[in-house]
Amino acid sequence: MLHPNPFTLSQTLSCFVFVHLQTVFRQIAQEIGALVYSEANLLEEGFASEAIAANLGASKFMLVASASFSALLLSETLNKVVPPTVNHDPPNFQVHLTFEPEAIALFLAQISLLVQPKTILWQGLQQSLTIIQPNNSRIQSEFTLKLLGIFAVESSAKSSCVHADGQLGGYHKLEALTPQELSPESTRMALLQQLEQMRISQAQLYTELQQQKQTLEQQVAERTQALQDMVLAAQSANRAKSGFLASISHEFRTPLTCIIGMSATLQRWSTEVLSDRQQNFLQVIHDSGEHLLSMINDILDLSQAEAGKAVLNPKTFLLSRLAQETLSAMSQQADAAKVDLSLDLQIDPQGDRFIADSRRVRQILVNLLGNAIKFTPQGGKIILRVSSQKNLAIFQVEDTGIGIPALHIPSLFQKFQQLDIGYHRQYGGTGLGLALTKQLVDLHDGVIEVVSTEGVGTTFTVSIPMQRLMQPKSLSTTDDLVLPPAQGRVLLIEHHEETANLICDVLTAAGYQLVWILEGSTAVHQIEAFQPLAVIANTQMPDIDGDRLIRLLRQNPTTQHLKIIVLIPETAIDSFREREFCADEYLPQPVRPDHLLQKLMHLTITRE
Repeated sequence: MLHPNPFTLSQTLSCFVFVHLQTVFRQIAQEIGALVYSEANLLEEGFASEAIAANLGASKFMLVASASFSALLLSETLNKVVPPTVNHDPPNFQVHLTFEPEAIALFLAQISLLVQPKTILWQGLQQSLTIIQPNNSRIQSEFTLKLLGIFAVESSAKSSCVHADGQLGGYHKLEALTPQELSPESTRMALLQQLEQMRISQAQLYTELQQQKQTLEQQVAERTQALQDMVLAAQSANRAKSGFLASISHEFRTPLTCIIGMSATLQRWSTEVLSDRQQNFLQVIHDSGEHLLSMINDILDLSQAEAGKAVLNPKTFLLSRLAQETLSAMSQQADAAKVDLSLDLQIDPQGDRFIADSRRVRQILVNLLGNAIKFTPQGGKIILRVSSQKNLAIFQVEDTGIGIPALHIPSLFQKFQQLDIGYHRQYGGTGLGLALTKQLVDLHDGVIEVVSTEGVGTTFTVSIPMQRLMQPKSLSTTDDLVLPPAQGRVLLIEHHEETANLICDVLTAAGYQLVWILEGSTAVHQIEAFQPLAVIANTQMPDIDGDRLIRLLRQNPTTQHLKIIVLIPETAIDSFREREFCADEYLPQPVRPDHLLQKLMHLTITRE
C-alpha cells in the first residue's frame, strides 16, 4: 500500500471529468513517449477485478512513467453501474492523483509483485522503476493547464462516459457510461486553487533540483581538481624520493666499494703476514661491506623500477648455465644455514638458449633462493627447478621452510613487508627482496606466483617470456668470465682520488703496472708515449668531455686500436647504451673490483 497521504489531489469526480482525466493521461504519455499502465494490463494477465482492488486499493488506475514526467491516477466507483435499459444516475468516482516519485515507484513495485517475473509486463515495470524522478517543470505546467481546462467548464455536460481498457502504452477499448452534471462551483474553485498550488510547488521543486545539481557539479569539479593536485603532488614527491634514493645510494656505494675492494686487496697481499684471526677480521669487513652494498643496490634498483627508469638489457644465454652458476653462488650461504640446496633441470637442449636480461634473472633467483634459505630450518631442503616451454622460461624455488600464513600472502610483494615483527627479529632483512623480485618479473612482462602451507613449505613460480634482442651480442658470453691475469701497463684517467686509489690497488694486486693521469686534456700525448695495454677513463673529467677524449684517441693512428674502458655513473647507464661512445667496454660507478678485473682481463687477452 501507499504511504499515508501521498496524493496531490483527492476528490469525488463525475464520470465526465474522470474520462477527461484519462484522456489527458494518454495525451501526455503519447507526447513524451512514456509508458502507460492500467488495470487492463492485469486483467489481461488473468487477474480478477476483485483481486486488483484488494491488492492495490483501487479498482481502476492509470499510471504514466518516464524520466521527464510521471503521474498516478487511482479511482473507486462510488455507485454501481446498472443495466443500460434502466434509468439511472451515472457513476461517480473517488479519484486520487499524485506526482510524488516515491509513491509512484511504490505502486509500480506493488504491481511487479503481482505479475509473473520475466514477462513483458514485468520487464516494463522494472524498467520504469529505474527512471522515476521529479517531473520536469515545463511538462508539469502543461499538464496542470490541461487539468485546469477540464475543471473550468462552467456548465454541466452530458456525454457518453468512457473508460480505458487495453494494452501497455497503446490505444484502449471504450465502454458506455451515462452522463452526469459537473461538481458545484465551490468545488471547482477549490480544485483550481489546489492545482495551482501543485503547479507552483512543482516549479519550486524543479528550481531547487537545478540549484542542487549545479552545486553538486561544482563540488565534483572542485573535488576532482583537488584529487588531481594530490596526484601531481604525490608524483612529484615520488620523483623526489627516487632522486634522493639514487643520490644517497650512490654516495653510500662509493665508500662501501672502497671498503670491499681494499679489504679484498689486503687479503691478497697479506696472506703470509696476518694471523688467522686478522684474516677473519678482514673477511668479516669484506662480507659486511658486500651485505650493505647488496641492500643499497636493492633500494636503488627498486626506486628505479618504480620510477620507470629501469631498462632491460636482453642478451642470449643458457638457462642451465645461469641456474648452475646461481646455485653455486648460493651454495656457501646454504651450507652455513645447514640447508640442502639442489638443482632440478628439466630443459631440452633445444630450449636451453634463451633471451632475457640475464643479470636481472639471476637477481630474481638469488632473491628467491636467499629468501628460501633464510626461512628454512636446519636440515631442510630447497630445490631450484628450471624448465622451458616455447618462448617461456619457468623457474620454481621450492622449500620445506616455515611457510606463509594465508592472510599474509596478499601483502607479500609489498615494500618493507615481512611476515610479522617476530619473524623480522628472528630472520632480519629489509623486506625489499620480494618487492624487488616482483618489479623485475614485471619488467620482463612475466608472472610470479606463490603457493604456501604454513609449517610445510613454500613454492615460488616465476614465468618469464622470451625477450627481443635489442643490441648485438657482447664479446663476453657470460657475466662471470674468469681469465688469468695478464702482465702489462694500464693507463688510468681519473680525477677522483678515492676511486683512483682503489683501482690502483686492485690492478697492482692483480699484477698490472698502472699509470695514473689526473688531467684528460694531456692524456693523448702521454698515451702515445706509454703505449699501454688498455685505457680506463672517466667520462666526466672537469677539463675535457669524455666523448671528445675517446674520439681523439680513435682518430690518432697511434692510439686508435687501444682497448678503452669508460667509467660512467650508475644513473647514466641507460642513456650511455643509446649513444655511440666508441668504447670497448663500460663500468658503472662506484667501480666493483671483480667487474673491473673481469672486463680488463677479457679485453687484454682478446686484443689484437
